[in-house]
Amino acid sequence: MRVYVACQFAYVYTGTIMQGFLPTFIRDELLQPLSMDGTITLIPFGTMLLMKSAFCLLSKRLNESDLLNPATRAKCFQFICSIGCMMAMFSLGFVSSPDRVWIGALSLTVFGHSIAAGIPGFAVSTQSLSPQNSAIITQISTVVGVLAGVTAPMVMWIIMTL
Repeated sequence: MRVYVACQFAYVYTGTIMQGFLPTFIRDELLQPLSMDGTITLIPFGTMLLMKSAFCLLSKRLNESDLLNPATRAKCFQFICSIGCMMAMFSLGFVSSPDRVWIGALSLTVFGHSIAAGIPGFAVSTQSLSPQNSAIITQISTVVGVLAGVTAPMVMWIIMTL
């Protein structure tokens, strides 16, 4: 349960940072005009939309083929989510020039692909790992997710003002 709640916190925290601060990053670090903001901001969320469906279909196929048990399948997808988001966020730190917008776009694409893997990773794992306790685990993790959504902007504001 602790791992599930930690994954929920990280998922919501990362998503909140991207949703709240990506336009500021595009304006202040990439020095892109406001007209490009919507296009660049669409990259991670558009790819996330497409990849959520693809990863869920892949998870369904793996489930039907009995190739991986539910716990291993969830861990594999969560690994993709965690490592991919970490690499994408890390690489965005090196994009501080308008000449490197393409690196930012590539990093945002990797982020969108990676965070989508969290849905067949941790998000559905309670049903397969602990069906009798899934409701209470989901409620606890939702509260923790809300806390992540509240704390992420505050932490980013502190970091940005230092």
